[in-house]
Amino acid sequence: MVGLGSNLRNGWRRCRGRPRPTRPWQARLDGTSETTEAEGTRGTGSRGPTHASGRESMRQGQGQDESMQERSVIHSLMAEAVDSLVGGLNAEQVLHTASEENRFATVSSLVFGRPAHAALGIEYYMRVAPEVVPHGTLEGTVAIIREVNAGGTDDDRECLDYILHAEAGSSERTYQGGLKRDCNDRGRVLACRTVTNSSGAVRGMRLADFVAHPSARLANLTEAHVVALRLYTTQAFKSINNPLRDRERFERGEPHPLPVTVALLRDALGKLRAVEADRGAGESALRRVELYRGMKDVTAPASFMQQGGTELAPMSTTSNLSVAMKYSASVKAVLLRLITESFYERGPDISFLSAFPGEAEFLFPPLTYLQPTGDVETVVVEGLAYEVVDVRPRI
Repeated sequence: MVGLGSNLRNGWRRCRGRPRPTRPWQARLDGTSETTEAEGTRGTGSRGPTHASGRESMRQGQGQDESMQERSVIHSLMAEAVDSLVGGLNAEQVLHTASEENRFATVSSLVFGRPAHAALGIEYYMRVAPEVVPHGTLEGTVAIIREVNAGGTDDDRECLDYILHAEAGSSERTYQGGLKRDCNDRGRVLACRTVTNSSGAVRGMRLADFVAHPSARLANLTEAHVVALRLYTTQAFKSINNPLRDRERFERGEPHPLPVTVALLRDALGKLRAVEADRGAGESALRRVELYRGMKDVTAPASFMQQGGTELAPMSTTSNLSVAMKYSASVKAVLLRLITESFYERGPDISFLSAFPGEAEFLFPPLTYLQPTGDVETVVVEGLAYEVVDVRPRI
């Protein structure tokens, strides 16, 4: 068995460091969230002024007691996150990009099933015959190719061809504001997406290299698992997630166009939890980690705050707060802060094979239940209001 520590010894390069465990002063979960409008924060019933910045809000709260200052820690974290973004956050630019869809921020509406729905299984929501998933899983990559060719979009087919046949970073196509897949912000292939062959030449990783990655080997991922995961980190995620969230499709009894891909993705995420368990001989696997997911142009509905909800599709989260803020920035944004105490409660880190590893993605499987803690706070940063809702995920 190959441990994660062997990555560097065997020539594998990390794209980024591991997420830092939560600092003790970040760990507030109890108490209410109500603050004054002058602070730019609110509980469930008030809104702060959208013209105040996060820093101004913090300065206005300096005279408050210690418990109030503790409840405003998220202000400083979000202000730091904005500082780390190249160009920061611009409210005017946000108006032009608010409708863009990405993995870390759902557009326009919160689509959650009832908590009991998780017990029914993902096949129930895909509306496919019982034999489709097991037969397709045995076929592996061939089944993914067939599904994407038959039911995917042109973008899906291009992304799949890139994953199957191209070297990492070799495509000139750009996404997400000009980023190339497996490249840095200057368009150069990432060092962690290269390998050195026997003659000493450096080239971009191919599919076989991702399958041979120590993390994939530790989790016993097949080629089909790797293809499904890599495909999800591209624009093809929309063809995976949107049908699962489409209640009208479900009511019509219409099959999901990519059921085997979804099933392989779910299976791969379960296997990758072994990678988390192996980290630090289990010590870091039990560390507390806060993850983030954004929602654009929404407010958290009362039904969700009272009962929680089941995310019907795979759920992308990030350990990088600035990533979630950037992708969810809108006139009204909800920022889910997922409180996880160990690898048992969180989706695995899939950065080692993501087409955009800088996103620091932790991917939860379909039908993850989200339970609100009751802790809600609105933070205004650079003229943009974020309703921060603390939740605990249950896989």
